[in-house]
Amino acid sequence: MAVGAGVLGLCVGGILHRPAVVAEQERYDGMVAAATRLAERRAPDYATDRLDEADVRRLSRDVLRVCFPLGRPDRAWCAIARRDDGLPRARTDSDTRPNAQVAEESDED
Repeated sequence: MAVGAGVLGLCVGGILHRPAVVAEQERYDGMVAAATRLAERRAPDYATDRLDEADVRRLSRDVLRVCFPLGRPDRAWCAIARRDDGLPRARTDSDTRPNAQVAEESDED
C-alpha cells in the first residue's frame, strides 16, 4: 500500500512540475534560436552550413554560449544568447574558442 501511495505521489508531483519543465525548455530553445538566427546573418559560410551542429554551454539560467564549428578543432563561431525582458537576444562572441576548450580552461582555474 505504501509503495502504491509513493508511486502515486511521484506521478502527481511530476504532472504538477511539468509546466515548469516545459517553460524552461522553451526558454532554452528560444535562446538557441536567437543565436542561430544571428549565425545565419553573421557567421562564415562553414559555420552557417553547420547550424544543426550547435554546441551549447549554459553560463547561467538566462545566458547561453552557442558555438558553431569553423572546420578546426580549436576554433568556433560563437554567440552569447540571453533573455532580456523575456525576449531572447544574441550577440557575437569575439572569443573563437569552442565550448569544450573554454570549459577545460575554466576547470583549471
